[in-house]
Amino acid sequence: MAKIQLHGRTIPRAFDLENPITYKNFLTQEIDGVKTQIPFTMVTSIKEGNIEINCETPGTLNKVDNLAVIQLAIEISTFYVDLYAFGTARYVSLVIETATFDGKKTSNFTPHSSPLRSQVKSFNPETLSPEELAKIGKFAGADFIYSLHDLVEALSLRRRDSELNAARAIEAIRHVLSPEETNKDRAWKALQKTLHVSEEYMKFVQKLAEDSRHGRRVTGSEGKRIEALRRAWIIMDRYISYCLKDNQTLSEKDFPWLE
Repeated sequence: MAKIQLHGRTIPRAFDLENPITYKNFLTQEIDGVKTQIPFTMVTSIKEGNIEINCETPGTLNKVDNLAVIQLAIEISTFYVDLYAFGTARYVSLVIETATFDGKKTSNFTPHSSPLRSQVKSFNPETLSPEELAKIGKFAGADFIYSLHDLVEALSLRRRDSELNAARAIEAIRHVLSPEETNKDRAWKALQKTLHVSEEYMKFVQKLAEDSRHGRRVTGSEGKRIEALRRAWIIMDRYISYCLKDNQTLSEKDFPWLE
C-alpha cells in the first residue's frame, strides 16, 4: 500500500471539520504501457485551520504517479474549503506546505517549477533590488500585477487552471502594452513586435485555454500543460526585461524571435 500525507493550513485559520471526511475514487494512469484504474482513498482532517490529508493507493510508490495523487487530493480538499467559504461568504484559501511519502517528508513536490525557473533571465529573484522593483512597478500597473499573480497561481497543484492562467497572463500583457488600443488585432501585433513573439507561439497557449474559458475544465497532456506555462513564463520575462530597459526596444540579438 502506497501512502502519502499532505500537511498544510487554511488562511485564515478559521475552518474546522467536526469529523474527518473520507473520499474514495479511482485514478486512471498508465502503468507499464497499460491504462489502469487505481483505487484511491483519502481522509481529510482540519482542526484550528491545520489540515492533514492521508492518501492511500494499492501498490508501491514507484508504480503510482505521486503527483497525480497529490493533485487529486488537493482538488478535493480545496472543494471542501471552497464550499465552506461559499456558505459563509468569507474568503478562505488552502495552502499545502509539505508532503510525506512513506515516512519521508519534503516541501518540494512541484517538479514542473524547475524548468520554468530557468526561463527567468530578466532579473535575479535572490538579489532583486529596490530600483528594479520600482522600475517594474512604474511601467507595469494594476493589469500587470494581476497577470503576474495569475501566472504564479499556475504553479499550484490545481493543474486544471494552468493553461487558462497562462493565457490570461499573456492577454494582460497585451493590454498593458497597448492600454488605449481598442482593436485587438493591432494590440496583438504590438505585443509581437515589442517582445519578438510570433502569433503561432502564443496561439499554442490560447488554444489549450479555450475550453477552460467557458467553464469546462479539461485535463489534457501534462507535456502540453508544461509547454504552455513555459511559453507564458518566457513572454512574461521578456515583458519584465522591457520594463527594466525603460521601455526600450528589445534587441533581436538578445531576444530572438519566438516562433
